Amino acid sequence: MKTFNRSVALGGSERKIGAEQVNVLLYDTNDKVLYATGTTVPTSATAGYAKGCLFVDTDVTAGTKALYENIGSTSSCNFNLIGDIVASEIAIANTKILIGNGSGVAVAYALSGDATMTNAGVVTVANDAITEAKVADSDGTGGLYIKKTALAVYDFSVDGGAQGAVVLADSATIPDNAVVTAVSYDVLTTCTSSTDASTISLTLPTDGALTTAIAISDGSNPWDAGVQSALTGGGAFGTAPTTLKTTGARAIGITIAGGEDLTAGKIVFAVEYWVSQ
Repeated sequence: MKTFNRSVALGGSERKIGAEQVNVLLYDTNDKVLYATGTTVPTSATAGYAKGCLFVDTDVTAGTKALYENIGSTSSCNFNLIGDIVASEIAIANTKILIGNGSGVAVAYALSGDATMTNAGVVTVANDAITEAKVADSDGTGGLYIKKTALAVYDFSVDGGAQGAVVLADSATIPDNAVVTAVSYDVLTTCTSSTDASTISLTLPTDGALTTAIAISDGSNPWDAGVQSALTGGGAFGTAPTTLKTTGARAIGITIAGGEDLTAGKIVFAVEYWVSQ
């Protein structure tokens, strides 16, 4: 017995099945097409293709999938692109979510309204879009009215030390109608200025100060390394507290004053608040 190690070339035969002219390479024992090629994918519901028949679309552009499988019957074909989206799978393309409809066909849904999406799949929700009704559980208990904590970081090496309002590179945004109740902070690197006359206060743009301005040289050493606590509002830290309610979504910032720029310092601020109506 001889063994041949050679490829078999399948020339096939041209045949018109339904509306398409295809090149049939293989038939099954029931004379149904098992493998074919052509420039047009067979029209759905065409008879004559075996279950699982493979069809290669020879007219696709480079980089495009070309292999289809008949997931229909011999009397009514339904060619599905192999590797295409099927039921319960989700993909992202051209800023849309594609959901398979169970037959390998992707139905596209674009995000709109309060949410937008980039080509990379990054979803952004508009400010003030998340309401209490949207986060309430089955018992009607919401999540916005629970007291929350927002963090903001002042870092001299990143934000600089110039006097004036400083927009922090690392800061949370407090939502509209937030009632701020308390501030605590952790000084990671002791703050300094030329004579330590510089003052620091925590602020919300437009809505005002969260703490009073207090100098580095103050006897309480408020800007030395360590954990500190400050109630919001007038007087020295921890005295005569008042509350503050935001009139819009605000990013936490600081104000440097006192006639001197800061020359060092790193502080993590924690702002406690709850959301009213």
